[in-house]
Amino acid sequence: MMTRPIVCFLLLAQIVTAQGVRYRDEIFPALVQTPDVAYGSALNRWTNVNETLLLDVYEPAGDVAAARPAVVVVHGGGFTGGSKSGWRPVAVAEAFARRGYVTVSIDYRVAPNRQTVQQNLQVVMEDASHDLKAAVRWLRSQAGTLRVDPDRIASAGQSAGAITVITGAYSEGEGASGNPGFSSEVQCVTSISGGILDPTSIDAGEAPVFLVHGTADTAVSPAGSVIVHQRALQLGIPTELHLLQGINHGEAFVTFMAQKLDDAVAFTWEQLGLGALAGLELLGAPTVPGTASLRATGVASDGRWLGVALATQIQTVPGLGDVCLDPASLVIAPATPFAATPRLPSVTFQLALPASVIGLDVYLQEIHLDVLALQLRLTNCVHLDL
Repeated sequence: MMTRPIVCFLLLAQIVTAQGVRYRDEIFPALVQTPDVAYGSALNRWTNVNETLLLDVYEPAGDVAAARPAVVVVHGGGFTGGSKSGWRPVAVAEAFARRGYVTVSIDYRVAPNRQTVQQNLQVVMEDASHDLKAAVRWLRSQAGTLRVDPDRIASAGQSAGAITVITGAYSEGEGASGNPGFSSEVQCVTSISGGILDPTSIDAGEAPVFLVHGTADTAVSPAGSVIVHQRALQLGIPTELHLLQGINHGEAFVTFMAQKLDDAVAFTWEQLGLGALAGLELLGAPTVPGTASLRATGVASDGRWLGVALATQIQTVPGLGDVCLDPASLVIAPATPFAATPRLPSVTFQLALPASVIGLDVYLQEIHLDVLALQLRLTNCVHLDL
């Protein structure tokens, strides 16, 4: 008896929209760079020189946000070279900063040659990860000055830098590179062509990890990323693995920037608690009789179903989440799937509201199907008080 008004709701229009969402989309065209900031110091065991550790800071120009998430970017170079100012770490640092993050690209201690690295790999990795941890602690020590949210710090690296961010996120030992008294934990990791020596060092509850690796990589085996991904899955740690078919080590970063950057940003955005990959938003107040305008956000190419009910009844469905719609008055209708690009497209649509719904409470929620991962996602619940 209560379901008939719901059936009368008509989908009037759907318009694909490009919405600029902070921390997800590029919304700052200009950046401010502060180069060569000292974040610590440490003895280089190979040169016996106490090195001053430097980083470059990137911030969105004109930004006034009070507490911004941050990303520490670590360059590659086989643990024998590379620079915080190289084009690869700068490209990542700038990409996140244009979305509203505070980013820092760091230098760290390296070994004199490849033979030293091969013979002392674990020690070299530990030194680099200790420097990374000092940079994370430095960010927290400067949270007030830089307007950084100390509970939302991520790390990202390529090649040796990817190995460093994974080691830093999942290994014990803080080192003595500076800024004691602050946490070195990160809340999300992006690894491009990385891996880990001991996957058992990854424990449940640790940082979510996004992994990209070329299947033709002979410098750093893609098995390293696969092992990290599998370990994370076993422990219930959120993870994505993107294997680039036929791509070698040198090509992987360029391919990442061209094809997977948006995926990494979206993963970071969700795992830092900045937004949800599946969302439903009411745009303005509905009119009865008239229309209600809503915007749905999802993952590219997701299938969509809109659920509408006249009452709410929270039920937890394993693997799906909380369904807010009362099944006794529920109507489910298919909607146009999301576009194939960008990574997180949105659709604005309108529902016709007949006079017969005046005085009713209406609840709406969407179910999305990730067609690639065959995974269902639920949006939040929207309440229309008519």
